[in-house]
This record gives sequence, C-alpha cells and structure tokens, in this order.
Amino acid sequence: MSRYPVNIRETLEKVIVVDASDEDEALDKVRNAWKRGKIVLSSENFTAVECSIFNGNAEDFVEDDILHEEPQK
Repeated sequence: MSRYPVNIRETLEKVIVVDASDEDEALDKVRNAWKRGKIVLSSENFTAVECSIFNGNAEDFVEDDILHEEPQK
C-alpha cells in the first residue's frame, strides 16, 4: 500500500457591508478589521471543502499529519 499526501481546503465566506469612498477603501477597511480580529469567521461561514493530492512527498510530513485507519474487524 502506498502513502499519498492529500490537501484539505475549507472555504469560509461572509459578506460585510462597509461605508467607503471607493472599492479600494472598502477592501482596506475590511482587511484591517479582519487583521485586528474585529471580523471573525467560524464554522457558520463554511461554504465548501476541496480535497486534492498534494504535490509533495508523504514522507516529509510529521506523525500528527498521518491518518491511521482503524483495523477492520
């Protein structure tokens, strides 16, 4: 049996309405608020998951990142 590194990507999304003079200012305001922890996304904002084979060597990963399956009875 071979080992494969599989990447799991979760997407969280939330729409924030902000008053600003233009789109760049709106983006800056939201980015800064997020960086300061004023906007926090959680599992309620989950929208998607994607699994794909990671382009890397499975042997380069630490033990905590290895899925050990339970033996079948």
